[in-house]
Amino acid sequence: MKRLFLIMLLLSVSCNTFTKMPHHKNIIIQFRLVAEADDENSETFILKGRGEEFKLSKHVEIDQDDFSYAEASKTEYSMDCIDFQLNSAGTEKLSALTAHVWEENYNMQLGVVIDNQLVNVARIKEHITGGKGRIAGKFTKQEVADIVKRINE
Repeated sequence: MKRLFLIMLLLSVSCNTFTKMPHHKNIIIQFRLVAEADDENSETFILKGRGEEFKLSKHVEIDQDDFSYAEASKTEYSMDCIDFQLNSAGTEKLSALTAHVWEENYNMQLGVVIDNQLVNVARIKEHITGGKGRIAGKFTKQEVADIVKRINE
């Protein structure tokens, strides 16, 4: 009886070990550079809530797999927004991407795309090394809650 229990326990542990699937977030978030030219390496997005057209690079700099967690927050103007922390890989990517913003006349803009919708275009003004950031845009409180929940899944 003890042997049977031990064999069943080992099979259970073995099955659980082999059937674990990688975790995938249920959201698509992309940070893309605003393109300098309209060419085959860029695509057009319309900024949510403002109707402005932007050309973004097709190259994704940071995506949902680079996020560690997010939380709902408010801007200094009491607008709903998303504060986030990138994981170590995302932190390194963002640091490398923003390392040269101190150079004279360096004008970097980064588009934030969530589920294929441009929600913000941020002007990067300094080297970002800590992996923390904020996504602000024309969000409702419910949209922020839904996005935060999906990032943290």
